[in-house]
Amino acid sequence: GNFVDVIKHDTEFSTALKNTILLCVLTVPLSGLLLNLFIAFFSVPLLLLCVKYLQPVMVSTIAGQRGFMLIETFFNALISVGVSLFLFNLLPIYPLDGYNVVEGLFGCTNGLVRWLRDYAKYYFLLAIITFYFAKLLGLPDFLNPAYWYMDVFGGMIRELFINVWLPLF
Repeated sequence: GNFVDVIKHDTEFSTALKNTILLCVLTVPLSGLLLNLFIAFFSVPLLLLCVKYLQPVMVSTIAGQRGFMLIETFFNALISVGVSLFLFNLLPIYPLDGYNVVEGLFGCTNGLVRWLRDYAKYYFLLAIITFYFAKLLGLPDFLNPAYWYMDVFGGMIRELFINVWLPLF
């Protein structure tokens, strides 16, 4: 027989092929998500090293204080941006990585996946309105879903990373 017949009749080979395809389909979106977390996670020890070793040396002059503030701000920004990009890309909105993970797990023909793909533009518009215009609408932070998702959950991830590294310093 040909290759197609082997796949149809050899269930062990067919299962292995399906698992390999699933792994390939999920590798790209998962690597994007994990890279954002990787950047945030490994920026924490760099920040803690700066605080431990540079701060005592640099704060003796005004220029040193400003330089240290710049370095501290840079590493805090790396941590915040890494966590924020991870959380944003985790949303199952096409074409973000979260959608690609859902599509890889459930397949293109799944009703939920098709629905997410067809209506993603509306979700994306809602996300933009929620993220940027909640203050204009006068919503307090606790009523803003973006606040709970990005600030509260993102803050928990940030604190987790800091608490993992802090005992080593």
